[in-house]
Amino acid sequence: MLYLARTDSTATSALVRRAAPPPVPGVGPERWLQERLYNAPGLLLAGAASPRHARLRSVCIELPLRDVGYADWFGVTPEGEIALAEVKLGTNAEARREVVAQALEYHAALRRLSFSSLEEACLRAERTTLTTEAGLYERSGAGEAGLAPDEFVERVEANLRRGSSLLAIVLDRMPERLARLVAETIADQPALPFDVSLIEVGLYDAPDGGIVLAPVLRGAALAVTRAVVRLEGPLAAEPVAAGTPERAARPGARSFGEFLAALDAVSPGVAVRFGTFLETAARSGVTAQVARSLILRLAGVNIGSLGTTGELQVYATEPAREAGWAAFEAYLEAMSAVVGVPLVSLASGERRLRCDLTALLDRQDGWIEALLAYRDAVAPDAPTTEPKAVPPLILGS
Repeated sequence: MLYLARTDSTATSALVRRAAPPPVPGVGPERWLQERLYNAPGLLLAGAASPRHARLRSVCIELPLRDVGYADWFGVTPEGEIALAEVKLGTNAEARREVVAQALEYHAALRRLSFSSLEEACLRAERTTLTTEAGLYERSGAGEAGLAPDEFVERVEANLRRGSSLLAIVLDRMPERLARLVAETIADQPALPFDVSLIEVGLYDAPDGGIVLAPVLRGAALAVTRAVVRLEGPLAAEPVAAGTPERAARPGARSFGEFLAALDAVSPGVAVRFGTFLETAARSGVTAQVARSLILRLAGVNIGSLGTTGELQVYATEPAREAGWAAFEAYLEAMSAVVGVPLVSLASGERRLRCDLTALLDRQDGWIEALLAYRDAVAPDAPTTEPKAVPPLILGS
């Protein structure tokens, strides 16, 4: 018997963790984990890693890709979003070193396919949901979502051309060295067009002799208009808008990942929450730059300075005065009201806000409203897109 544990569950705390998946005669234990993904794609936590992949469905395992081999798992959403998963065992040191290179090779090979050649490859896969009568359109549920066949084909082909997909790296145990390797790979290539997630599927022995599968999202990086804007676990990367010069290294500077690690050391768990906030805020035009502290900017104005102790300070700088003093004063007052902390008046007459980041994250809807109000006041022509909430990490059965 197999059981799926919710990601917020503590049910595994009293269970014994397995050293490896059960062996599958002739193919090895990795195949067992592939089969579980095929039968229960919810194990990938795709909606938590990449909201546009929330309705991901399994298509096949062992997808043949010319010149590079076989991708472990392939899936598609009713909206035409596509995804690959590469499965490895955490105890296999050689596989851990190869997993990133293999995943990138499979992604590159996928980009060379057309819709029809992709569908043909799925039909040749070792195990597939497709038949000659029911192809990708039918198995994706696109018709139920209201997409016509031609529109679905166009969306899939556009994603293939752009290389827009979710690349999931799945292990039964997630070594810290692998997490760092993936983080470095993504940070070095901020223009990568695909989303990346790191999924650890813990395996535990159930009292009745069954196995409990407990998926955890260990890291994710989303590529939006040629910018890495997310932020979770070890895959934190500084949000950099397309065309923005890279931050020059300077004494005392640290990477975004190092900053979040230092922040999390003081307040465990706050780094992921702050990263989730940044993903939402990035849609409103907020960017972040890291040196000794982390500076949040909106419309070119410093709207908050965060230290690794978790204290956020909001104060006026010269760009704020140039953009409009009254608007920034209104932003200060709004932030003070959101967090319930009075403004501090300095001897110079300047007022500033000092507050705890955790308190603001507890009220982040109000924080976003204050940011949008300030943006509308100083940059009324900026695009206004409603921020979307990040889905909770809940695994469906």
